[in-house]
Amino acid sequence: MKNKIVQLHINTNATATLKRIQDQLINKSDDFCVSFCFDFDKKHCKMVGGHAPEYSFVALDLNDDILAVNTLRSFSLSGDVFENWLRSAIDLQRLTKEDFITLHIDCHLKESNPSIIIYDTKEVSLPNEKNDTEAILARACRRQIKAHNTFEAHIKFIDSDIQRDYQKITKSTCQSLIHEIKPHLPFQMIEFDPGTKELKIMRDDQVDISKTNLNIDLGHSFTSSEHGVDLLEHVLKNTADKDILIRQENNRLIIKTSEQCSQLSLEELDEFKQKVADTLDVFSTFTIDISPFKAEVRALRSYLDVRSQDIAYFVIQKEDSFLVAQVENETHAKPILVSSLSMKSNEQLIVQFHLKEFIDLRISNLTEMKEMKVSIYKNDRLETYMGFFDEAKKHIPTQSLSVEMINNAQKIREINRQVGDYKKDKGLVKPERIGENHTLDLEAMF
Repeated sequence: MKNKIVQLHINTNATATLKRIQDQLINKSDDFCVSFCFDFDKKHCKMVGGHAPEYSFVALDLNDDILAVNTLRSFSLSGDVFENWLRSAIDLQRLTKEDFITLHIDCHLKESNPSIIIYDTKEVSLPNEKNDTEAILARACRRQIKAHNTFEAHIKFIDSDIQRDYQKITKSTCQSLIHEIKPHLPFQMIEFDPGTKELKIMRDDQVDISKTNLNIDLGHSFTSSEHGVDLLEHVLKNTADKDILIRQENNRLIIKTSEQCSQLSLEELDEFKQKVADTLDVFSTFTIDISPFKAEVRALRSYLDVRSQDIAYFVIQKEDSFLVAQVENETHAKPILVSSLSMKSNEQLIVQFHLKEFIDLRISNLTEMKEMKVSIYKNDRLETYMGFFDEAKKHIPTQSLSVEMINNAQKIREINRQVGDYKKDKGLVKPERIGENHTLDLEAMF
């Protein structure tokens, strides 16, 4: 097969992200390169680069010139070659006025890796004082450079992305979030909790809490460094998509669109989470059997009078806790298994919450988790919340539900009377057989 030069067309909208990838490269590091990964089945290419663990890729559809050479192997360019190609390709595009920048690839079936050709139009020596585009192109410097094998970590980054589940947030919602965050610059870390509508900001190793009127549907909290907010703003400016995909994975923030994907390290996340947790006045932390709790909330809303009132009470105590609802001519009580309760055996908390607000929570893993860490806490504005954690090791909730602590003695007696009636009612317990050993249930007798 004779050598064939083909053109990879890259939309000019991708140049800002390619420059960002270039800026992330660190000279003399193992990953001082950019990989071009072709998938001819899906007809696209991903250009991957950065410095571990902060990798990014640009995704683009393959043009017909490349599709005609489906034997082209994936390859990588060293960081210096990528930088020079990108500068030259942008200069060339400005001269030709094309809608894309071009990577010229010299490929041969027998070669393990192709070569790339850079047409450098910088400081061209022109005869007869000509300075038009054709004259410049005719005398551009031609640089041909052998490519290398793809970098293994780049392949792993692409493969891991395929396995991820992302949170989808509308572009307009992200823009509103950015607008709310930017006045608080500079900062080390920031978090927006859609349940409390609060921004938690760490600056100079101190955490401040700022109340907002931002009514946006994020699904769960957004946590980022200042660099992550810059990344989100960059993505918003360089995508035609209506939705942005976001995922927080351990101490990494990943932001993706159909055109690009970037992974950012949140190095101060653990410190931030601990400092935020220290600012909360926690009444109790426990693990709850979440499925029966969620099922009972839905069941209560099937009763019209309860649905109209939209109020239930969560009685938190050692042994069985209870989910209770009271309306005229109706009482409802369901035991809820609670474990690892950070309260004494004789202590009790009762909180009131709105059923619909709980249903509207969009907590990650709520549907598939059996047990969930929960806390009852008060913030610095003395507002009380029930916080839900999507991971037991986290210090602060993923999302929070506004609740009211019941302190009225008469109301507490009413609710406890209803719990007592449940305990006395043994109608669901099978009759004990004659002669069977048993222990008297004194509580049920009185």
